Parts: sequence; C-alpha cells; structure tokens
Amino acid sequence: MADDDLGAFFSEIEQVEKTVETTKTEEVAVAAPVQVVAKPEVIVRAPEIVEKPRPTVTTTYNSSTAQPQESWSEMSAFESSSSYPSHEITMPPSEPVQPVSQPFIPVQQNKKYVRCGAGQTWVDPTLNEWPENDYRLFVGDLGNEVTTDMLAREFQKYKSFAKAKVIRGGWNSKSRGYGFVSFLDPFDCAKALREMNGKYIGNRPMKIRKSTWKDHDIKEVKKKEHKKRKLQESLGLTS
Repeated sequence: MADDDLGAFFSEIEQVEKTVETTKTEEVAVAAPVQVVAKPEVIVRAPEIVEKPRPTVTTTYNSSTAQPQESWSEMSAFESSSSYPSHEITMPPSEPVQPVSQPFIPVQQNKKYVRCGAGQTWVDPTLNEWPENDYRLFVGDLGNEVTTDMLAREFQKYKSFAKAKVIRGGWNSKSRGYGFVSFLDPFDCAKALREMNGKYIGNRPMKIRKSTWKDHDIKEVKKKEHKKRKLQESLGLTS
C-alpha cells in the first residue's frame, strides 16, 4: 500500500507542475504586445483632362452685298480669354438717327395769350409755337426717357400731324411727365385718341385725352363766368 500512496503522491505533484506551467504560458501570451501591421498607403491621382481646341467664329459684313459672312478658326481653349467659344461680330457703321421733321413751322407772332387759373393771371408766350385753331391732345404718364422726337415719331403717321412737344422744366430741364400733340384735322385727332391711348412709349403706356388748354384762356374764362351769372339771374339765385 505504501508504494501505491507514493505513486499517487508523485502523480499529484506532476499535475500541479503542469498546471503552473500552463498558467505562466497564458500570462506571457496576454502580456505580449500586439503588433499592428501598417497597410501600404495608396495614392489616387486624378486623370489629366486635355481640352480640345474650340472653334472661334468671326462675323463680318460684306459692303457690296450687305450680308454677314462667317469665318471659322481653330484656337486652343487655354490661349483664348474664355473657355467657351467666342463670337466676334463686326457691325456695319451705324447711321445717325435723323430727327423727325414736324410739319408746322412756328411763325413769329405778337399775339398775347393771357391765361387764367387758380386765381392767377399770366401771359404764356409758348402758345405762339403751336398752330392757331388746331386740335390738340394731352399725352400724360410719360417717362423721363421720352423725348419730343420720340413723341413725334409715334404720331407722324397721321396726315394732318402738325407738332408734338414734351413739356420740361426746372434747372435740369427734367420732363414733367406730359406733353401735347397737335393736328390740323379733327378726324385725325379723334383717330389718334382712339388708336394711341394705352400704347407704350418708352417704359410706360400713354394716357391720352383731349387737351383743355383753351379752357384757361382769359376770354373763355370770362365767357363761362358771364353764362354762369346769366343762369343765376334767370333762376333768381343772385343776391
């Protein structure tokens, strides 16, 4: 029995020694540093873009035929000022715009036009510039860009058109936003009023109506006052 106990004792010692060695091996494995393998760096380069030459169009005018002629030329996009195709146009020399001739030529007159309105009386010498006994239209809502020549161009298609004028005033001769157009025929005047009212000139539509410039003449004012007084006397309304 003593030999069996001694054999069991040695076998237990061997198991303990194996257990200790296994524990040390695991501790060394845990304590060992982990080595990280660096991946090689990958550099991606953008592909080079080579632009093809772009055509350039040049337009000129043939003086004999007055027709445009185009010529094409190859030019690199990097040599031109823009990456887009340029279109060079050579225009023919522009002719100066001739002013519209207004048929009525003002005659030097010594006639005095006395005006009356808002309790004031004054002499208006500018009325000598207009034809006598004409048919006149008031053109309102004109923009600052509208000139007398522009206004005359719109009404010169009527046969009896005589004169047009945009009224200006102030130290800078700024447009007051209205003007007048004169006709020698009452039918042309009525036709222009019907056809041109609301038509655009510049940036705004024209607002046209019959001019009432004669209503402020002192003779007309006195006639109206006389008729009004007669009517009041006939009705017994005078004091």
